[in-house]
Amino acid sequence: MTTIQTQTVYDIERIAENRYSVQQMPQTYNVAYTPFAVVATSGGGNTDIEKITGEPISGHKAICVKADGLVYYADADDEETSGVIGISRAAAGTGEYVPIRTIGELQHSGWSWIVGEPVYVGLTGGLTQSVTGAEYVIIVGIATVEDTINIEVQQPIFIG
Repeated sequence: MTTIQTQTVYDIERIAENRYSVQQMPQTYNVAYTPFAVVATSGGGNTDIEKITGEPISGHKAICVKADGLVYYADADDEETSGVIGISRAAAGTGEYVPIRTIGELQHSGWSWIVGEPVYVGLTGGLTQSVTGAEYVIIVGIATVEDTINIEVQQPIFIG
């Protein structure tokens, strides 16, 4: 256990459907380590978190958390990495914090989506609008504009 003394400490609890609950705690509180560093809701209903990476991460890739509490690329062909939490907003090296959009819109000029169609997790964090034939189908959101996804991560569906 770690004692935290600060003006405001937040208890961050993961709840159903990859959404998060934040509750204010007393100024001094004993807490168990949590890999979540920051949870912030920005304008427009977007929710971002920051987590420590277990491997180098590129921006705009599907991200999961493994048993060690670190984040890695999600992969539709690997059960261990099929639990997507969001999409990385920037690159980060191993052991660094990476910003991850978990809910809301994310724009990237390098995307060219078919508007109104779902966006899926592919291999090694890649995003695609084609079901790849991998072991899992994982919808991370819907393309709202050619370069924008509205992120609403769904539970993986095993198709074997």
